[in-house]
Amino acid sequence: MLILPLSTLLFIYAFFALLDVGFFIMNISNLIRTGTFTLPSFFATFLFLSGSVLIVWATWYFLQETDWQQTITVWNNLWINQLLGTIFTVN
Repeated sequence: MLILPLSTLLFIYAFFALLDVGFFIMNISNLIRTGTFTLPSFFATFLFLSGSVLIVWATWYFLQETDWQQTITVWNNLWINQLLGTIFTVN
């Protein structure tokens, strides 16, 4: 049986959030390096940043009451045994 704490999902989310920050930094550095300060590039950057802020806020809002010590069962051998038992049962 594979049982993980819910906080594992939070660490995975944090990894992708840091990846998102890395892409944002690369985007801004590329805009500064190439000197492409145009309205479309500003608008795209603004949309990306505001979408990221909205996702972080929604995550915080909806997961405030979460008990991160709660465990989640990812894999249980009994599920397979029950599934195979119902498939191969002869009446």
